[in-house]
Amino acid sequence: MKSHKNNIPGTEFTEKKPRSKLRLALKIFLRTLTFLFVCVLLICVALLTAIWVVSKGPSPTAQTMFVLTVKETSAAGFLADIFLSEEEVYLIQNPPGADDSDEQTDTSLIQIQPEILTIQTLLMILPTLSSMKSTVRVIVAL
Repeated sequence: MKSHKNNIPGTEFTEKKPRSKLRLALKIFLRTLTFLFVCVLLICVALLTAIWVVSKGPSPTAQTMFVLTVKETSAAGFLADIFLSEEEVYLIQNPPGADDSDEQTDTSLIQIQPEILTIQTLLMILPTLSSMKSTVRVIVAL
């Protein structure tokens, strides 16, 4: 190591040995990995905080909507169980007094008409069918 002396007394310094490229690349890689880990961690904390606010927050309507929405999907159903007990989830899904209605439905009032395939609906469907990779045969009875 060389020692340099400036004109100013007490400001001597020594030159550092240049670091290897591998060590520098490893340092950059580890800093990038640490940055990404901290970002993912902060995103997870933010999402859990948002779920907690919706689950335990001041709005029972938001809580009910959140629980019913995530419980309807099979993949995200566990989100309602993070901050709410099974009893709370059950009471939200099955509110007391919901099945105690004395109303009867008159099914004779329900009329479902069959859909008739017309040339106009066929022309609306064909561009969608032609974009598919499979062969589609459409038979039109006139």
